[in-house]
Amino acid sequence: MKRIPELLVLMLFLSSIPVQANTLVHSRIAAVTLYSDQALVQREATIEAESGVNTLELPINAFSIDAPSATAKVFGEGSIISVQVKTVPLSAPPQEKIGALEDRIEKLNQEKQAVLDRKKAASRQEAFLDAVSEFSQTQVPKDLETRMLDPEALTATFELLGDRFHEVYRRMTEFDREIAKIEADIRVARRQLSELRNPGDDRQQVIEVVFDSAEKQQIRILADYVAYNAHWAPVYRVAVPQEKEAVDLTMNARIVQKTGEDWSDVTLSISNAVPLRGVSLPSLSTWWLDLPRPRVQAEAPQSAGRQTFGKLMRAQPEAEMAKKETAIADAAEYAAARKKDAGTAFEYELTRPVSVASRQKETLLPLYTKALSGKFFYYCVPRINTRAYLVSEVKPDKEMLAGPMHVYFAGHYMGKTQFNPESRDNRFLLALGADRAVQVRRKKVADQVDETLFGKFERSMVVRELGYRISIENRKEESVQIRLLDQVPVAKTDKIEVEDMAFDPEPDEKDYQDQSGVMMWQMEVNSQASESIDIGFTVAYPKDQPPVGL
Repeated sequence: MKRIPELLVLMLFLSSIPVQANTLVHSRIAAVTLYSDQALVQREATIEAESGVNTLELPINAFSIDAPSATAKVFGEGSIISVQVKTVPLSAPPQEKIGALEDRIEKLNQEKQAVLDRKKAASRQEAFLDAVSEFSQTQVPKDLETRMLDPEALTATFELLGDRFHEVYRRMTEFDREIAKIEADIRVARRQLSELRNPGDDRQQVIEVVFDSAEKQQIRILADYVAYNAHWAPVYRVAVPQEKEAVDLTMNARIVQKTGEDWSDVTLSISNAVPLRGVSLPSLSTWWLDLPRPRVQAEAPQSAGRQTFGKLMRAQPEAEMAKKETAIADAAEYAAARKKDAGTAFEYELTRPVSVASRQKETLLPLYTKALSGKFFYYCVPRINTRAYLVSEVKPDKEMLAGPMHVYFAGHYMGKTQFNPESRDNRFLLALGADRAVQVRRKKVADQVDETLFGKFERSMVVRELGYRISIENRKEESVQIRLLDQVPVAKTDKIEVEDMAFDPEPDEKDYQDQSGVMMWQMEVNSQASESIDIGFTVAYPKDQPPVGL
């Protein structure tokens, strides 16, 4: 007997089940798992299902999603027949959202006008200061000719004038950044409003869930899909107390979500997993070696490459760069996230519901805070800079990812650095500021030149003997540990010879971190005491070819 095709059996089975009309189901975003370049969004809905086949449509408003990623679970008696993303006719524009966006645009315009008014007031202050400055340039020389002016009062006046100029310029820059940020929010809101008012062919994207209900019942639906235009990156805050007891590190998630959907009171999880594209693994091909072959190069248009490069360089105006730097963050007070081991990665689930609007602005949420142990010492490279910097050498936690790090010492902001987890020895240095009580000097103490005959062709050579002394003076009330780096030259050609290297004391590590010629000393300098390092070497080179860099 011939077998009936499976598809025909399914069609016959479905035709025998009572089918309900398509039902548009109201749903809310209940949970989001945010990755480094996308978000897994979970929608939740509760509905009264009729007995038989129910075609349930959950509208989604994201600008861009991965349609094949859509899945669904139904909690109720029955079975899921299919889950897919479809586009269906839209009955009418969502007037409630249109009104909310119009109100938001009006409010943003009001905020922009308020900033423009403050900027205008600052411009008047700048004009007044310019007038005072111009007046002083002409009046002060006249006063100097006719009477003696008080030098201290004159200096104080000029310092005050300079401070006022600095303050006005700072405020004008802040106003420009605020205006740029508000204008970006207005552009996003106007785009969303335009899409709502003019949806093209009046169609709505939905997740269609076909569910065969065993009876008339209330069911709960959880539908998941991947949305693009959302990402997060770590931002660290490191605080070191005055007593240098420990290093307190807070890892924050800097979130940007422009999916087109607001996340209101959702369960938010931050994942450090690397999502696979198509679940494909890397592969290798043959590694070929060949000799270079001469090629005839076609003539390129004059300066084409330089013109393109110039356009790219000019495409980053200062205002745009400032906007990117200052579009931070609604700092939010949240308890530490709950860490979950996700097999190949970690997830951090916020312990309270979180709201993150779809917009240009960034949101900052703390994930965890922990104390790390640090080794404290002074770090100096006197050939480049004679300042002695207090640093803490810290071993990072395995959960830490690459990202910017803001450093505070004794309650003062010290600056921003970049954390790279792929350091040579799995440690990183935190710079805590220069200490004037630790003085370092580098002085050339020898520089003698002799000419000699060298080689069978009697080429005239120059032999230059060089010597340097590095002195470290500790004016503090306690001893200090210092790590100091210096170097000797390294020849790139056999026409130059570097010989007779002498060190007192010998460096603790030569060719430090695999850098040829770089020497590293570690030493303790007692309170109110001094130490020194002597470096000497000779360089021989042809008289008619003096080396570059010496």
